[in-house]
Amino acid sequence: MGRRSAYRLAGVVASALALGARGTVLQALDPIQLKIERSTTYYDVRGVTSDEIIEYLEQHSLTDPQGRRLVGSTASSIRLAWSALPQSASCYLQRLTIDQKLVVTLPRHEYADTLGAEARANWDALVTHIAEHEQRHVDIELDAARKMEREIRAMPAEPNCPGLKSAIDAVLRMNRAAASRAHRQFHAEEAARRQAARRPIETLVDSKRARLAIVDAEIWGVDRMLADLARRQPATQGQAKAVEADRAVALEQEDALARRAKLEEESKDLRATIDRLVEKLKFTW
Repeated sequence: MGRRSAYRLAGVVASALALGARGTVLQALDPIQLKIERSTTYYDVRGVTSDEIIEYLEQHSLTDPQGRRLVGSTASSIRLAWSALPQSASCYLQRLTIDQKLVVTLPRHEYADTLGAEARANWDALVTHIAEHEQRHVDIELDAARKMEREIRAMPAEPNCPGLKSAIDAVLRMNRAAASRAHRQFHAEEAARRQAARRPIETLVDSKRARLAIVDAEIWGVDRMLADLARRQPATQGQAKAVEADRAVALEQEDALARRAKLEEESKDLRATIDRLVEKLKFTW
């Protein structure tokens, strides 16, 4: 290589270093590494019927720091470890590791295979929704970690390392605050979704209960009628038209009993439907 070529090369290197000093905290080599460790743990749930399962969750599920019950949870922790490139005019990153640990906790029924068909269907639907809910929290955390990585890569070089540390700490604080807002927004959306899913079921329960009240009132009225007919029968004995009167009373009783049987069947169906809807409400999370 000639002397003139060596001068030109030195000029290019000097220009590159000057641009780097005014650019990002990164040098030519990429010192940033994002490490994600994810694990899933479970807590046992007991109960044979849907009501027993819900009752167990209400009494023995997870709790948050405020003591509120949680059917699932996602715990996230982020740790930054970094060092500066030695002997540089400005403070550049020699290496930076973003360590993110995610622990998802979900319910698991001890004897799910022994549940009845309806209880198993309700349980499976509940567990699926809880897992999907927690996956959204995981996605929020992963998005936040990747965004933090991009923001650190784009950070301008600092004239000294205390300034770089303050800048990295600020990025971490803002990132965590943004993740917290995203989690709260998701919970607000979930609450609205849950209410929208529950509203038509609640409306149907109310209408069925209103109809049941009418049916029960009609059954009471028929019972009063049957009691009155029973009191009228002895009074007709010994009278001239006793046979015809007794026949008329018997026909009224027959009609009333048929009406009562029909109302009883409707009442039974309504109660069973209401019970199913209420159970569905319990599992609509």
